[in-house]
Amino acid sequence: MIGIRMSSAVRLDYLKALFAQSIHVLDSMPSGSAATTITTTANTLQLGISEKVGILIEFTAMIIGSIVIAFTKNWLLTLVTMSGILFIMVALGALLPLIIQGSAKMTKAEGKATAVASEALSSIRMIAACGAEARVKGRYEVWSDLAKKYGQQTSPLIALQFGLIFFALYGMFGLAFWYGTKSYLDGRVHSVGEIVVVLMSVMMTVMSMERLSSPLITAGKAMVAACEFFTVIDAPLPPKGHLKEPDVSAVNDINFKDVHFAYPSRPHVKVLDGLNLNIEAGKLTAIVGPSGSGKSTIVGLIQRWYNLDDQYVIAKTIDPEKVKKQKEKEKKREKRMKKGLDVSSSDDEEDDIKNKEDEEQAGPPIQLSGAITSGGTPLSDIELRWWRTQIGLVQQEPFLFNDTIFSNVANGLIGTVWENESEEKKRELVKEACKESFADEFIDRLPDVRDQAVLSPAGN
Repeated sequence: MIGIRMSSAVRLDYLKALFAQSIHVLDSMPSGSAATTITTTANTLQLGISEKVGILIEFTAMIIGSIVIAFTKNWLLTLVTMSGILFIMVALGALLPLIIQGSAKMTKAEGKATAVASEALSSIRMIAACGAEARVKGRYEVWSDLAKKYGQQTSPLIALQFGLIFFALYGMFGLAFWYGTKSYLDGRVHSVGEIVVVLMSVMMTVMSMERLSSPLITAGKAMVAACEFFTVIDAPLPPKGHLKEPDVSAVNDINFKDVHFAYPSRPHVKVLDGLNLNIEAGKLTAIVGPSGSGKSTIVGLIQRWYNLDDQYVIAKTIDPEKVKKQKEKEKKREKRMKKGLDVSSSDDEEDDIKNKEDEEQAGPPIQLSGAITSGGTPLSDIELRWWRTQIGLVQQEPFLFNDTIFSNVANGLIGTVWENESEEKKRELVKEACKESFADEFIDRLPDVRDQAVLSPAGN
C-alpha cells in the first residue's frame, strides 16, 4: 500500500509539474513520453519502492542472522565454509552491474517502442489516411528489436550468475562435510550437529545473497524511472506574471514588435521573421496566409503557449553519463582516424536509430527576440491565468468531453468570475454563448432536444 501511495503521489506531482510548464517545454519532449512515464515507468517505480524493499530488508536480516549463528557455533568451520561466499561476491560484483545496465537499456528501448505505439494509436486515422502503416510499424519494430537484443544480451549474464552461485553453493556443501568430518576426527568439532548448523547457516546466507540480486536489479530500474519523473518535477517553472485587472485591461491593442520565433521541435526554421503587427481593440482582424505562414503561431504567442524568453528544455537536460559517453566516442573516433580506419560506424545503436529518425537540422538555432505588448504592458508581466480567462479560443479541431453539451460549454467558465455562479445563471450564460457562436442552430436540430438543447449528451 505504501508503494502504491508513493507512486500515486509521484505521478500526481509529475502531472501538476507537466501542466505548469509551457507548450514550448512539452514540444521539446519526445512524442508519447509523458503517457509512457505515467503508465509503464510509474509501474517500474512502484515495484522498486514496494514489495522489493521488504524482500531486500528480509534477506539482508537473514544474512546477518545466519552469519552470527554460524560463527557462534564454530567460527573456524564457518570461516572455511564461507570461503565460497567470497567467490560469490566476486561473481556478483562482476555480473550485477552489467545486468543492471542491460536491464536499464532494455527498459529504455521498451519505453521508446511504447511511445511510438501510443502515438500511432492516438493518430490512427491520419496514419491510415496517409498509408503510413508500414513506416510506423518499421519504427516500432526497430525499438522492439533493440529491446529484444538487449534482453538477449542480458539473459546469458543472468544465467551465468545463477550457475556460478549454485556451483559455489554445492562446492561449499562438499567443503563443509570434508572439513567438518576432518575436524570431528581431530576433536575440533564436538558433534555432527555443529556441522549441520554451520552448513545450514552458510547455505541460508548464500541463498539470501542470491535472492538479493532481484530487488537490487529492480531498485536499479526504479532509479532510472525516478530520474524521468524528477527531471520534470524539479524543472524550473515559467514566470506567471503578476498584473491583472484593474492594473491592466484586456480591451487594449495587442502589438507585435520585431518578433522572431521558431518552434523547439524545429529550432532552425524561422516561423516569424521580424513580425510587426498591431491588432486594434474593438475591430475584427483577419490573418490570412498559406499553411505554415505563422497564423497559429501568432495565436499561440498571444495565448502565451510560447514566449520569446529563453526556455528550459527538459529533453536537453545535461546527462553526465551521456556527456562522458560522447567524450569516449570522440576519443575512439580520433584514434580510428589516426589509424586510417573507417569512422562512419557508430558504437551506440540507439544514437544511430535516433539520428535516422530525426530530420537533419540546417543551420544554427534561431534566436528568439522581439516584444509582445497589450496596451504597452508586456504579456509576460500579466498574470497568466487571468489573461487566458479573457480570451475565447475556438480551434480548428475542437475536443468534446464525454458529457452533456451544457457541461462542455460550461467548462469555459472555469477560472472566470462566473465559475461559482448558480446552475440557473450558468445555464443562461451557456445559452447566450451558444447563440453568439451560432451553435444554437446546430443544437436545435439535434433529435429530441429542442426544448432542452443544452442538456443533451455531446454528439447526440
